[in-house]
Amino acid sequence: MQNGFEPEPDERDFATRRYIQTPRDLAHYVHRRLRPEEFGGRVHLQLRGQREYTIDSGVLDSVAVKRVFEKYGSYLLPQAFPEGSPTHPAYGAGHATVAGACVTILKAWFDESHVLPDPVVPTTDGTALEPYTDPDVGQLTVGGELNKVAANVAIGRNMGGVH
Repeated sequence: MQNGFEPEPDERDFATRRYIQTPRDLAHYVHRRLRPEEFGGRVHLQLRGQREYTIDSGVLDSVAVKRVFEKYGSYLLPQAFPEGSPTHPAYGAGHATVAGACVTILKAWFDESHVLPDPVVPTTDGTALEPYTDPDVGQLTVGGELNKVAANVAIGRNMGGVH
């Protein structure tokens, strides 16, 4: 983790270092769960007759598993990232925890109730900005937008399909 460029740690550094430790501890010492690749490997080996595990028949006989095999010649699920899931055990999203801590600090610095004047959105082709005109245009606040940022960071990891 980068220490930053300031001579002394500030509240952002404190938030990121302090709050990242909790999900890390929970992931490594409390919520010890099988990673997705390991479970997928067990499904693959059992369906190929190479090992026998206690896996629910609903998984082994599922349409999804059959479709994956038909398309890829393997029972292993394809993943968006070649490195797969994080190597640590399940649960706890460190980046989500840090996002929550940082947003909390930003809320302390700024007026959450401040309504954003003249908000904009990207055009459909993404090359320019245009005025935001939805019915809630006069209700967008700094606090609400910060909440969205924290939520998107927390949920965004799921887009890769590895958690």
